Amino acid sequence: MTRLDSARRPRWYDMNRVWVWTVALAVLPVVIATTRAVLDGWLPIGDNAFFAIRARDVFGSHIPLLGTWTSASLTFGHNINNPGALLFDVYALPTLVFGSRVGIAIAAAGLNIGAILGIAWAAYRRGGGLLVASAMAVTTILGWSMGSELLFDPWQPHSLVLPFLLYLFLTWSLACGDLPALPWTVGVASLLVQTHLTYTYLVPALGLWGLVGLGVTLRSRRGVGTGSASTRRRVLLTASVAAAVGALCWLQPLVEQVSRDNNLSRLTESARVSPGAVVGTTHSVQVIAKVLSLPPFFLRPSFESAFEPAAAGPDGGPAGLGLASLPSLSIATASLGVWVAVIAGAGWLARRSGDHTSARAAVTALVGLGAGIITAARIPTEVFGVAAHQFRWLWPLAAFATFTALAALLSTLTRRDTERSRIAVLGLASAVGLFAALTLPAYNPQAGPGESTWAIAVMRDIDRQLASIEGDGPFLYDFRDVAFAEPYSTPIMAELQRRDIEFFVNNRGLIRQLGPARQFSGHNADERIFYRLGDAAMETRAGERRVAFHPGLDRTERLERDRLDEEVQNFIADGNVRLNAKGRRLLAAGELPSLGGTAPGTDLEHLARPADLVMLADLDTLSIDQRWTTRLERFRELSERFQRETIGVFVAPIDPATRDAVAGDGRGDTGRGA
Repeated sequence: MTRLDSARRPRWYDMNRVWVWTVALAVLPVVIATTRAVLDGWLPIGDNAFFAIRARDVFGSHIPLLGTWTSASLTFGHNINNPGALLFDVYALPTLVFGSRVGIAIAAAGLNIGAILGIAWAAYRRGGGLLVASAMAVTTILGWSMGSELLFDPWQPHSLVLPFLLYLFLTWSLACGDLPALPWTVGVASLLVQTHLTYTYLVPALGLWGLVGLGVTLRSRRGVGTGSASTRRRVLLTASVAAAVGALCWLQPLVEQVSRDNNLSRLTESARVSPGAVVGTTHSVQVIAKVLSLPPFFLRPSFESAFEPAAAGPDGGPAGLGLASLPSLSIATASLGVWVAVIAGAGWLARRSGDHTSARAAVTALVGLGAGIITAARIPTEVFGVAAHQFRWLWPLAAFATFTALAALLSTLTRRDTERSRIAVLGLASAVGLFAALTLPAYNPQAGPGESTWAIAVMRDIDRQLASIEGDGPFLYDFRDVAFAEPYSTPIMAELQRRDIEFFVNNRGLIRQLGPARQFSGHNADERIFYRLGDAAMETRAGERRVAFHPGLDRTERLERDRLDEEVQNFIADGNVRLNAKGRRLLAAGELPSLGGTAPGTDLEHLARPADLVMLADLDTLSIDQRWTTRLERFRELSERFQRETIGVFVAPIDPATRDAVAGDGRGDTGRGA
């Protein structure tokens, strides 16, 4: 290849310009996705609305001191929260400026943009434009894996993905002797540990390695006479700043610890108690390998469906949510061993060639891997089973491991060759541009609260109608008969807060979610507010007033649903239901689900509900023609939409029984848990 003369080289070829463009390209998908969401009228649904409520509380009268209530409470038998409110603090200012609807999306996007810029800063300090371009390549691939709609998702399992990748870069930079990285490392570590308990092992292990590396590096610098007195002053000043950052970050949970419910003590006590059934070391190796060392690695298909729902079985992993189709232990161990050998080999070669920066990146990746195996092994499988969001830290860990191998390879190939470095940066910039472009189209992996984006249009309509109760209240928000993981309760509360309508709750878990100042005392509200779905939403009972209503179907669709319902009932009544071979086999084995409220396996004489016929069709157990298959599919679609999107919000007096039960023992939250 003919080298370009520096005088003739085009400006875009300048490496100092190209790596800057990689940073801009990495940020672009976050900006585009958030702008599109704001223009489309996005608002927080489900658990996302908790973050909108608590972020707005930071500058209000219900200042949060703790993080979200955690579903680990159900495992340990007593209510605990994630350690701190730092994520609410991060979200607070954008939510105040832009409002609790789009402001929370802008806040989450801002956190991700800050993480990307921080990654670029750390990489530049370690190796200039080449390492920045390498870092932006894996960061953009990770953003593509998440999908555009998660780049502004405030739910903490998703909003911490890029900050954890930043933390990996910071601890690596710290281990290389980068003293200014220390305060930033403390701040990001505090955010991660306070916000989600799955980082309890990962963050301290990586932070300890960073401090050890920093100490070794500083000691070696003093040994070669670089001015020990000056170094000591810098260390003392930086350590003081880091200590101040840590103290500020942990102020709120410490205040709660000494003045209220001792959450930090509860967490410490829980850590000493065996959580019962856990993923275990064997399955943790399989889980780690599925993302780190086996196709599709940390790419989009993996993020979307790596941990699918699983039933109990000899080879299916722990029962419950999350661990279906795990690789065999032998394949997982072998693939992970190969990947560990690649990282360790890259670090060894880098060290031999004098590239201590790449060598310490390899150690950082290996420390993260070891801590990751411990983390995965300790995750409980009780109550909710195992959910994909408990393993979201795996994707940034895999991305950093990939960066480690890439950095070592490029460092070797481009050593003392400026032209090769420029070519490498251009190639990496092309990769960044490609994956940034792939991330731009709207894509929702249907994970977490994002599964219920269909409810956004419903809530926009409900929110408008809640203007009718401005000036009313305070209300007791009644959570009786509310389904698990439903999308409406928290957005309704967020809208009440936005309209300055005071509300209280009488569920212990929700009190911990929303703060003790929102506890219903039995006397601080005279009316309750609640919602009903489907047919129940159409009825206003004695003593109630309906303050908002959204029909899930328009008039034409309702008439179509009623007609199909009648046709399906006639089809059943005429005795036209016939099982196919599969259905007869399941019936004989007693494995058909309950029909018409009877025991599983009952014969079809008890089939009385159209919903039963739809269920049997879904199981592929019916012998019916295509015409009826199409009708049943349409009937199911309309029925599901009617049931989930027809919602009425009601206000009614508080009954004496509810007033007496000031803090019920219901489940801890209405969402997925954190």
